[in-house]
Amino acid sequence: MFWGGAQIIFAFIYEYLTTNWRYLVLGVMATPSFIIIFGVYFLKESPRYLYFTEGKLTEAINTLNEIAMINHKDTFTSEEILILTHNFTDEPEKKYNYWHLFSFASLRRITIPTAFVNSAFDITYYSIQFSFSSLGLSLFTNAVYVGFGEIIVYIIASFYDIIVI
Repeated sequence: MFWGGAQIIFAFIYEYLTTNWRYLVLGVMATPSFIIIFGVYFLKESPRYLYFTEGKLTEAINTLNEIAMINHKDTFTSEEILILTHNFTDEPEKKYNYWHLFSFASLRRITIPTAFVNSAFDITYYSIQFSFSSLGLSLFTNAVYVGFGEIIVYIIASFYDIIVI
C-alpha cells in the first residue's frame, strides 16, 4: 500500500517540482540514508549481541528491561535470563539454504506455487511499469492511475487475509 502511495507522491513531485528525474532519484535515495545516519546514534546494542557475542550479561539485562518498560511488559531478573539463555547455548546452530525449501513435500507444495505466482506478478507489474508511455495518457497520469490501482488492490486483499508483498 505504501508503494502505491509513494508512486503517486513521486509522480506529483516529478510533474510539478522537478523535471529532471535524476534529482528525484537522488532525493529518494538520499532521504533514507540521512535518516539512518542520524538514527544510528540513538540505537542500543541488542541484548542478544551483548550477551552471546560480548559476554556482557548486566548490560544485556539492562537493555532488555528498558525494552520491556517501553512495551509495558514485566522486567526480567538475571536468573530468568540465564534460564532462557541456557536453552540457546546447548543447541548447535543449524545452517539452511534455499534447497531446504524443496527437501520436504510439504514445503515443495508451498514453495513452487509461491515462486510461480510471484514470478507472474513481477512480470505483469514491470511490463506495465515499462510501458507507461504506450498506455495512452501522460506518464504522470499513468503513474497516478497505477498507484491508485495498487492501493485499491491492497485494501481489497487485506479484507480477505491475503498476504501481499
